[in-house]
Amino acid sequence: MKSKFIKPLVLVGPSGSGKTTLYDHLKKLYPQKLVLSVSSTTRKPRNGEVNGVHYHFVTMDEFKKEVTDEKFLEYFEVHGNCYGTHTN
Repeated sequence: MKSKFIKPLVLVGPSGSGKTTLYDHLKKLYPQKLVLSVSSTTRKPRNGEVNGVHYHFVTMDEFKKEVTDEKFLEYFEVHGNCYGTHTN
């Protein structure tokens, strides 16, 4: 009998450590089993980043509202910018 529970795989590491490369490789191997969670951030997009694809780029006020509304599984601030992983 197959489990009905989702088994999350969390890739964590600093910028440039290879998280996206590893995800892309795993997605090719298991295309039906992986879904990418798109986090929210208050930082400005970098060249080539697309809103809703790489991050949800939001204002500090929007981010604070998501915190108040308990929309994040976890969130943190680094270098003056906030990042949060959504609950769904």
